[in-house]
Amino acid sequence: MPDLFAPLTTLLGTVLALTHTAASALGPDGAVAWIIAIGLLTVTVRMALLPFAVAGARNARRSAAAAPAMRELTAKYAGKRDSENLQRMMTERREIQREHGLSTLGCLPLLLQMPVLFSLYHLMMKVSGGTGVGALTALTLASATAASVGGVHLGSRLLAGSTGQAAIVLGVALLAGFATFAAQRWFATTPTGAGTPDAMTNVQAVMPWLSLGGVVVGAFFVPAGLVLYWAFSNVWTLAQQALLRRVLA
Repeated sequence: MPDLFAPLTTLLGTVLALTHTAASALGPDGAVAWIIAIGLLTVTVRMALLPFAVAGARNARRSAAAAPAMRELTAKYAGKRDSENLQRMMTERREIQREHGLSTLGCLPLLLQMPVLFSLYHLMMKVSGGTGVGALTALTLASATAASVGGVHLGSRLLAGSTGQAAIVLGVALLAGFATFAAQRWFATTPTGAGTPDAMTNVQAVMPWLSLGGVVVGAFFVPAGLVLYWAFSNVWTLAQQALLRRVLA
């Protein structure tokens, strides 16, 4: 089966090679250079995706503002399934969307980000396993696989090393988990109001905990390099959500 993300993964591998070169030029080598390189890669990619994130946040806030009118519309036409009433409902729905400036493309900004995020996942899995991608040469990969902090390599698994090594990986995983928890719990782009349905309220209350648990549990099954990327990416998301909440308020 063809790897649909291969071209993008290759491009990101070249970006990682460049960020590692830049990190090494700053003076650090070994594990520190790779930590900086992964951080720079995360910043580069997330900056490129920022316009899509802003568009998605704006549409989410507008959707939240339009939610009461949408609920009233749904109640107004409840049980009316004939073609005439359905047509009227769709016309009124479009009018509400127009009044609130809602994009008809909906989740497109989020969907456009997904291939990049999946490709980053594939890249970190490959690099952590010592597989070449893009401009990452054999020498560069040898440096990546040899680099370690406290005995933890990019390809290390949480349960495969000593207690001290596991503590390092788990600590990074907890940082990543609490960052995504905070982003969803405190800086959600879509505010919940008094009219929010109970089911949706319950889902929004549980999701931060599920995300935190998912990151920590996932750290048991993926290499440390990917956990490190999660930490950088989730901390970025937390800061981005906080900034967008302030700017778009």
